[in-house]
Amino acid sequence: MSLHIDLRVGQSVSIDNGRVVMTLKDKSGKKASLEFDADKSVRIQKLDGHDSAHVAAGGLSDPVLSTG
Repeated sequence: MSLHIDLRVGQSVSIDNGRVVMTLKDKSGKKASLEFDADKSVRIQKLDGHDSAHVAAGGLSDPVLSTG
């Protein structure tokens, strides 16, 4: 299943009845800065084929995952 959602900066998406909230913080060209708010038990993983960054989601009020 695939879902496509268009967001404007500042808009959020609630996942799993609010268990995870993703907010679009900034976008420029083909890059977007996302912020995730979730319980520490939720594993958030960036997948891009070259490198993966794994983060426990607890306390991500400030974006801490930056892979350039």
